Amino acid sequence: MTTSPRPLTVVRTNRLMRSSSARSEPKSVPHSPSESTGSQRGAALPVVVLGMVFMLLISVLLVGLADRASDRSRAQAAADAAALAGAVDGREGAAALAEANSGQLMEFESDQVGVSVVVEVDGHRAQARAERRLSPHPRG
Repeated sequence: MTTSPRPLTVVRTNRLMRSSSARSEPKSVPHSPSESTGSQRGAALPVVVLGMVFMLLISVLLVGLADRASDRSRAQAAADAAALAGAVDGREGAAALAEANSGQLMEFESDQVGVSVVVEVDGHRAQARAERRLSPHPRG
């Protein structure tokens, strides 16, 4: 018996051959353009540091301004109190109240209407004027 030859068939597969180490560790895929280039890695750090330095400088400036405003306010309060005391008790009363408010009486002027004083507290000078007024005695 004669047999006819069988036709040969070729089967192609699209399988790639991989080594065993490649199968256990998947290849990392970059998630953003900066990860793929690596040129911008850590770029936010200088911006954050500059922002913090800027905020620190602004804080120091604001604290200095607040301290200065407080000193001027204290000087004005001392001058107001010294002027009122000077209207009643003269120069001695004005000087005593200026010192009680951590200040020094620098100028004192008195006329028939009232008194004017200049008081210095921590290097800040303030001026105030108080008038003498005659008021009736309170009824009681």
